Amino acid sequence: MPAPVKSHRRTSATGWETVILETSDGKIIPLALREPKQGGTAYVILSTPDGARALPKAMIEKHQAAGAGIALVDLSGTGEMTSSRSAANDRLAKLHTLARANLWLGKTVQGEWVKELHVVTRFLAAEQNAGEICVEGSREAGLAGLFLAALGGNVGSAVLRDAPVSYLFDDRDTVDFFSMGIHLPGFLKWGDISLATALSGKEVRFIRPVTMSGRALTAGDAKPYRAEFERVRNACGAAAAVEFEFN
Repeated sequence: MPAPVKSHRRTSATGWETVILETSDGKIIPLALREPKQGGTAYVILSTPDGARALPKAMIEKHQAAGAGIALVDLSGTGEMTSSRSAANDRLAKLHTLARANLWLGKTVQGEWVKELHVVTRFLAAEQNAGEICVEGSREAGLAGLFLAALGGNVGSAVLRDAPVSYLFDDRDTVDFFSMGIHLPGFLKWGDISLATALSGKEVRFIRPVTMSGRALTAGDAKPYRAEFERVRNACGAAAAVEFEFN
């Protein structure tokens, strides 16, 4: 995975710092950074497919109140990293142009986001002396954080908001609930989200979980998914702990 080779930093009176990471493969990753309360080392990385500016203020304030350091990241194709020309062509689905371009090059949006989150975790560990790092993402971005944890990234826990618990579609009418950035060709031949969770070996929390077609799950609906996650976890002999919250 690419490594951060340069970081450009600018502080402000608000306590937030603007950081631009440049990677070894020429990619730019913008961050809004706030250090933890004095003596703290825990950090949380927050991301969403709509860009960091779309993150709820209450969510950020909750982490501030808990004393954690915070890194708000614009992943490629989101926020400051959105191409106006690409967005103008995304009439069929969000991230349509970027996803197609990546597929032509043998890549995926999810794969690129995993690399970018990995760069951010390495930066936090190397330059911010971060201890445990939590990756918290909404929708597709939440999956990227989980996949990073499954690949052995420097992640202590993962939180997924409004994210799917399986790549299996359940409703033909709402197959475009998520953007094209979620797709991983051939993924179900390998396994499913339950296997990625087990392989992470971390604490994973799904908040307001949904199906791949965007149908919100109730506690009752989630029972078969819970059973699948437990079955796969036991088969892998993994220490992963999975929680579902339906608030």
